[in-house]
Amino acid sequence: MHQPDYSITVKRKTNRFVVFFIGMWFIGLCYMLQGILSNIFNGTDKATTPVIGFVIFFGLVTLYGLRMLLWQLRGREKITVVNDQLRIEKLGTFLVFPIKYQLSEIQGFYLQKKKRVQSAEVFWGLAGGKIRFRYRGRNRNFGQTLTKTQAIEICDALNRCREKIKTSPESQEQGHAVASAAQS
Repeated sequence: MHQPDYSITVKRKTNRFVVFFIGMWFIGLCYMLQGILSNIFNGTDKATTPVIGFVIFFGLVTLYGLRMLLWQLRGREKITVVNDQLRIEKLGTFLVFPIKYQLSEIQGFYLQKKKRVQSAEVFWGLAGGKIRFRYRGRNRNFGQTLTKTQAIEICDALNRCREKIKTSPESQEQGHAVASAAQS
C-alpha cells in the first residue's frame, strides 16, 4: 500500500446523555431477562415462541446498543487520503466498514453551516458531522465532534490533496484522453 498523502485520526467526544441512556437500557434489559429466564428454568413458565422471540429481539437491540456505547466511549474517525482515494473509517466499535470515495469526484470540502438533526443516527452519534462534501450529487458529512478549528484545518488539508490530484500529470493525461475521445 502507498504512503498516505494525508492521514488523521480524531477521537470522538463522549455524549454523556447517550451513555447514561444506554446504561439504563442495559440495566433494565438485564432485569427483564433475569426474570424471564428464572421463570423458564424454575418451571413456572414454558419457553413459548413469544418469549423466545422477545429474548432474540432484545438481544439484537442490545448488540446495537453495545455498538453505540462503544462508539461513544472509544470511537475515533480516521480520515486517510491515498492517491485519488478518500477513506473514512470509524474505529473503536464493531459492524462498521470503511467508506471510500474518489477524490477527483468530490466537489470540495467545507464546514457544515447548519446543525440539522436528519435522523436518529445523527442524534445517537452514528452519522453526520461538521465537514461536508458533495460526491456524485449527494452531500456527505463526517467529523462529528470536531472543533471548528480542527474542521477548518482538515478541510484545508483535504482541499489541498484534491487540488494536487487535479493538477497532477496523470490527471491531466486522463483529461486529454477523454477530450480527444469526445472529439472523435
